[in-house]
Amino acid sequence: MKYAIVLFAAAVVLTARAQQPAAVDEYAGLTDEQIVHRGLNYASAKNYAEAYRCFSRAAQHGYDVAQFNLGQCYRLGHGVKPDTLKAVDYYKMAAMQGQEEAQYNLAECYMQGYGVQRDSIEAEKWYRKAAELGVTEAAFKLGLFYASTGNYGQALKYYQQAADKDHPEATYNLGMLYFNGQGAGRDLRTAFVLLKRAATLGVVDAQFNLALCYGKGLGTPVNRDMALHWLREAARGGDASARQALKTMGLQ
Repeated sequence: MKYAIVLFAAAVVLTARAQQPAAVDEYAGLTDEQIVHRGLNYASAKNYAEAYRCFSRAAQHGYDVAQFNLGQCYRLGHGVKPDTLKAVDYYKMAAMQGQEEAQYNLAECYMQGYGVQRDSIEAEKWYRKAAELGVTEAAFKLGLFYASTGNYGQALKYYQQAADKDHPEATYNLGMLYFNGQGAGRDLRTAFVLLKRAATLGVVDAQFNLALCYGKGLGTPVNRDMALHWLREAARGGDASARQALKTMGLQ
């Protein structure tokens, strides 16, 4: 009789387990885009573990935006242990599908040797793809790359693209190309206009050079008051040459 009681009790437990509902899939019925949107909300709230889960789920389906964000998680260690190789792998997956932010980040990886062997040719390729899709920072980095290799014509082209979106450093560098006659004929008036715009955007080097333009009448009539104004702005921004110039003038 005692044996029968034990068997009966076991049967009850087994029956109860069999009747438990299956685990609910919280992503059921959601599109990959909706899952990623949920993940971005989690990331904004710094709940990186849940953000990582969302991006992983959508990335499994080959969704490029999810792959990019999963790469970010691995690069930054958000919700997962940092892994440079996996970060690059996911950037590549998304970049190959035309995801512009992944293309830019992949270019940065190749330029800096992050998770891959440094390769300026690959970096140039991916910067160009991202720039063609409108990534302003990619256009600026291309300008830097081409200027460093002496290809000023291409540097001017990509600085112009970034300057058209009011990228401060690209605007300044473009102005200096025109000032020095690199990539195009020397054009002091155009250089002045660009330097003034870059100075207004807060580029300290542009502020100092703009002061020189006003002081020497380069691309604009001489204006001592404006020269002094921009010299002071550059000094406030930490430019040592501007501070020295003001000191020499007794205007610290």
